[in-house]
Amino acid sequence: MRRGILTLICGLVFIAPGFAQDAPIVRMEIDPREVSVGERVELHITILVPTWFPKPPIYPSFELINAMTRIPPDSSYPISERVEAETWSGIVRSYEIYPLTAAIYRLEAKTVTVTWADPETRSPLVREVVLPRIEFRATVPAGAESLDPYLVGTKLTITREIEGKVEELSVGDALVVHYTAELEGLAALFLPPMFLNPSAEGAAVYAKQPVIEDGERARRTETLTFVLESGGELMLPAVELQWWDVTTNTIKTASVPVLSLPVSGSLLSLIEPDSATGGALLGILIVGLGVAFVTAWRWFPTLRARWLASKETRRNSEAHAFDQLRHSLRDGEARAIHQALLVWLDRLRPGLDARGFAHEHGDSALQEGVERMIAALYADPSVPFDGGNLVPAFSAARKNLLGHRTEAAYMSLPPLNP
Repeated sequence: MRRGILTLICGLVFIAPGFAQDAPIVRMEIDPREVSVGERVELHITILVPTWFPKPPIYPSFELINAMTRIPPDSSYPISERVEAETWSGIVRSYEIYPLTAAIYRLEAKTVTVTWADPETRSPLVREVVLPRIEFRATVPAGAESLDPYLVGTKLTITREIEGKVEELSVGDALVVHYTAELEGLAALFLPPMFLNPSAEGAAVYAKQPVIEDGERARRTETLTFVLESGGELMLPAVELQWWDVTTNTIKTASVPVLSLPVSGSLLSLIEPDSATGGALLGILIVGLGVAFVTAWRWFPTLRARWLASKETRRNSEAHAFDQLRHSLRDGEARAIHQALLVWLDRLRPGLDARGFAHEHGDSALQEGVERMIAALYADPSVPFDGGNLVPAFSAARKNLLGHRTEAAYMSLPPLNP
């Protein structure tokens, strides 16, 4: 009943001048005339002609500053109406307007082009009809002024979905988590970001582009990938959004709490355990050469110990870790690249991350390459990534860092003749 009254009040009929009753009838209706910010205003334009439409009408743009205008599904449909003693053909076109701020919104200086068949000659007639000036008001409900961002609707929920098993997390794993906010009564455009700079202790966090959908419910989904860098507890961040419930006229809060997940392992566990392979090869070699070779090892225990120590030192060196990184980059396997990168950066300087290394010692090409690598490897692992082209840039930056260390060590030597 309320809608019918508003339509009766707001509906305006315009007849193109100079054509009397044979001219197009254009009716413009808006409902309601006053809404809360973010609520929908419906605009309907009805065009009636005495014959038919050889071409569809050409409508103006109804875009407004600080408002979002949408054309809903099935926005145009045919009708027929009695005009005096005749039946006229018509078309109704609908729009949805969502005000973004509190203000008075005016639609003026708009024209619609109508083409219809002449009742006598059947030839097309074309007229531009000026639409009436019409306005509506958007306000913020009393009590909701403190909301920032302003959210209004009938229901808001936030959910968190984790891909894969969380009982067996270990260092080097990548955990994908989806956060979804669903709102009834407002367009998805109004749902604010849930994360601006996501972070978690003991993990590198990478965010994908959010997915925003309108339907029965407005939906915004943000996906975070947590690349686990140390053992202990991974704390998945909480989310909290306040919103105005139009059914109760109160501020409510939708949230998901912090979630703690155990992570096993440590950075040292990422080192490739090739000692077992070396031991097996050594055993085969000893068996093959026989007792004489075993006896020879007994005669040289000091040499054997030094050889094993040298091999272990090499395996734990920064140079060996960098070789592993270069091989991983050329192979292009995401998990291997991540593990090799963590080990090498830790050997280079504990606590150093890829972005920090690129900005401190690399050029713009390396910085851009690292960002592409991070996005390809962790934000969306399905995207192919050619890491081989980063090997020269990493090598140059490494040489730059090691060169500065050598220079600093030389400058710190005491004078020869104190």
